[in-house]
Amino acid sequence: MKRVAAAILVLGLVPLVPLAAQGTPRPMTVEDLFGLSELGSVALSPDGAWLAATITRPGAPNGCPTCNFKAAGDVWLLSTRTGERRDLTRGTADGSSSWGPVWSPDGRRLVFSRSASNASGRLLVVSASGGTVRPVHVEGTLPVWGRSRLAYVGMDGRLWTISPDGSGRRRVAKDGTAGWMKTGQLRIARFGQGYSGGVWILRHGRRVRLPFRTLQSASWSTDGTRLVVAATPPLAAVPDLFTLRPDGTGIRRLTRNVNASYVSWK
Repeated sequence: MKRVAAAILVLGLVPLVPLAAQGTPRPMTVEDLFGLSELGSVALSPDGAWLAATITRPGAPNGCPTCNFKAAGDVWLLSTRTGERRDLTRGTADGSSSWGPVWSPDGRRLVFSRSASNASGRLLVVSASGGTVRPVHVEGTLPVWGRSRLAYVGMDGRLWTISPDGSGRRRVAKDGTAGWMKTGQLRIARFGQGYSGGVWILRHGRRVRLPFRTLQSASWSTDGTRLVVAATPPLAAVPDLFTLRPDGTGIRRLTRNVNASYVSWK
């Protein structure tokens, strides 16, 4: 539970000032607003030493119409101990945008999505120490890294698994939220939302209504016993974090008024 809370505290820093030095403090101007970077999805490394995060590049529009971020961004590593920062994807050189980093179980690699002028949402893998970015050779988003395979949502909306080297692609479900257990088992939760509001989870083919107006994202615990969701209760203005059992019972509220969007239980 502590690692879920840590990620949300970081999300509360949005928007961030640019990473460059700011110089002598002065009142903010309207022009300064266009130079702000924003912090997007965040993932804590297995040993807790690093945060992998999406940070947008000020003034750089994202050319991908289906991407989650309006501005182009890169995947950065931020040390939780020293404050050191590393830009792993360096998209300024080719105008690409990278987002949604996810750690491998051993903490040595990350998988993320990248859009460019000739492609949108391609999955790539990079070493946590930097170096060559290697393609997985599929288009997709929301990857989850298991013992030996990745699960991800394809551009067709279906759930797929694949080896990190791009081999052995398999379709596993028509939709849903995937999570790998410590045992190597893949679990899938299927949520739904009504156009006029209302959220439910499908359990054995039956809709179980949840006390939320909207759902932003969801993630499995590593033991497969609970889910954490970023969701908006009926009378709330912004999404918060809740945990629940896969059958929709046992709902617990973790935060209040933090405007949560992306959540990952690690």
